[in-house]
Amino acid sequence: MPMEDLLRPALDLASSQKPSSVQATGHYVQHVMLPALRQYFERSCAEINAGHQLDEADTPEVKVVHYMSLATIYSMIDGQRKWILSQEEDSDKHVGDDVHSSTAPAPSSEERRPSYRLYDSVHFNDPGEGAYLVDELHDSYRWLDEYDTHLAYIASFILPTSPQDITEVADDLVFWRTYGREGQGCSVSLTVPWDRLRRVMYDPEDVTRSLQLLQSALGALDSLIEVANTFEAPVIAEVRRYMATVIWEALGEIRYLYKRQSYGYERECRIIVPSSSIEGTNQVRYTYSPAGSVGVIKHYYEDPTLPLTSLFGSDTIVTVGPAVGNAADVCRAIKALLRQAKLNGTVKRSTIQYRQAF
Repeated sequence: MPMEDLLRPALDLASSQKPSSVQATGHYVQHVMLPALRQYFERSCAEINAGHQLDEADTPEVKVVHYMSLATIYSMIDGQRKWILSQEEDSDKHVGDDVHSSTAPAPSSEERRPSYRLYDSVHFNDPGEGAYLVDELHDSYRWLDEYDTHLAYIASFILPTSPQDITEVADDLVFWRTYGREGQGCSVSLTVPWDRLRRVMYDPEDVTRSLQLLQSALGALDSLIEVANTFEAPVIAEVRRYMATVIWEALGEIRYLYKRQSYGYERECRIIVPSSSIEGTNQVRYTYSPAGSVGVIKHYYEDPTLPLTSLFGSDTIVTVGPAVGNAADVCRAIKALLRQAKLNGTVKRSTIQYRQAF
């Protein structure tokens, strides 16, 4: 059945019952039209998403690289270390406990297991994050911007061209300057499930092809807009709000898989979790950075499917940046932290010649 045929009875009912027109339309749109519209868009978006999948690997995981500050690597490892200590303390408390004790068990420590952080999309370096694909839509869809509140939590990695390329990617002058705090940070190679990763595309032709795949869904939207525009403004606004919610949720992941060509050197892949899928969970946390005069509050999502113990594999390498002062001491400290946190990995210094910080 054409989408406009589903919507017209609701709009006719709304126009005949002026006092409750918005409510009547909203109910019909939400329970009848919305599921059909969602199918149109989710089908197209799933096809686009599949085009961003990595080639299936010989193993369930692939090696990727992430550059970060020393503060970040410390926070990551120290969080795991503290969790290990809490595990040991809980174990000591229960030594000798009567197995028949009626004392209620403590909350499972698994719920507090440190996981990889996915940061809110508003904090990324490209100010057009999530907008590149949408910006290419025809002007007739500009009204969608008014209802765009659907962000995402993202983890970004550099994808080596081959397993042999991992060493060069983890110690690359371009990445030290761009993401490694001018050589004063570190890089870490991580083991990530390949099926969670999506490849970022930088070619405008990729955007064009993806928009072509969305045409059937947009065609259904065109029909709905045409019908809705024949009625009063409150009805149009309500219908558009419902439609926009479905569209943004469907686009929630794929819209963050395109960046401008100027960022192409990144060779980026991502794990993306739309905010709409985790609203109301306690995995969203907050951190404060004293940057600038007022500082910055960031929020992030701790993905329970990405525990640090699985990301730090036996072949993980933490590379300390070429501009880090007292690099030998920093390496020793990170090695000690890894042992205390019971995380795998080795630590080494960058081999790049770079002026050290003073």
